[in-house]
Amino acid sequence: MIKIKPGVKMNQTQIEIQPKIFGIGLDRTGTTSLAAALNQLGIPTLHYAQDSKTQQELLKASRLTILEKYQGIIHETSPFYQKLDALYPGSKFILTVREKEQWLKSVDRLFEANSQRLTRLNQFERQNLELYHELKYGLKLTHRLTTFDSTNYWKAYQKHQNQVLEYFSDRLDDLLMLHICAGEGWEKLCPFLGIDIPETAFPHEHTGQKLTAWNNRVEAAWRTLETLIPEKSVCILVDECQLELSQSKYIPFLEKNGKYWGLPSDSAVAISELERMRQLGCSFIAFVWLSFWWLEHYSEFAEYLQLNFSCVLKDDLLIVFDLRSPQ
Repeated sequence: MIKIKPGVKMNQTQIEIQPKIFGIGLDRTGTTSLAAALNQLGIPTLHYAQDSKTQQELLKASRLTILEKYQGIIHETSPFYQKLDALYPGSKFILTVREKEQWLKSVDRLFEANSQRLTRLNQFERQNLELYHELKYGLKLTHRLTTFDSTNYWKAYQKHQNQVLEYFSDRLDDLLMLHICAGEGWEKLCPFLGIDIPETAFPHEHTGQKLTAWNNRVEAAWRTLETLIPEKSVCILVDECQLELSQSKYIPFLEKNGKYWGLPSDSAVAISELERMRQLGCSFIAFVWLSFWWLEHYSEFAEYLQLNFSCVLKDDLLIVFDLRSPQ
């Protein structure tokens, strides 16, 4: 691995020749913090590999098109580490782990939220969520009618960890076990990657203490939108079905029959769908902070918005374009 200075972003050529980095820890083991840490080191890293093209390539054990732009992927890759190892020799794998009781409490809350999301997703998205859940845990994600099955989920956690350790038992230089939730950070990650330790603090995202801050951000975003978007206007909301739509004037993107229909496969699809929805009367498009990555990943779509429409708001919560009159 080429040694780079922390925080200095690599160019396209450097991305292509660097070994790939895959996070293979299960949900709620510090994956968000790991993605933030790698990006802070200057390693272009995608947290959620949720676009349909990448997910299909993972399932088919094909090389990932997205890795032409990113050096690392952290989430949704845990079931595929053996296939990714074969596809990308010389890659680095990071297994994030967490203490049993903390992990069980956290995934209980996560899976409760996911089971509720099932009612808001279209058939494709629902099947996709259920498929990945079953691939990771060997258990079905259904509407929560009973108490959380902590015994079987912990067995799934242990099985995954043991299988990973066995697979890399004679290649310890290719695997790092990282306990972010217990305070491990730069002192283990940086030597593993061959990068100098930065002076900044290691990021710790999605901790229990940040739940109130999360709720405050959601409420602030809604207050801003309610003030900005005229009462009779319709706004496309790019939030990947993570926030509740409070009123009918907010429409998800992509959408079909008013319901969230997943991520666009590429910029061309996003542009086509945007224009279709404009013809149907949508007059604004708002990206919440959870989806800011769209404007980098779908770069041609972002350029289309910037060239053709006025950006009426850009802060740390929202980016909003006025679609009513092209520039």
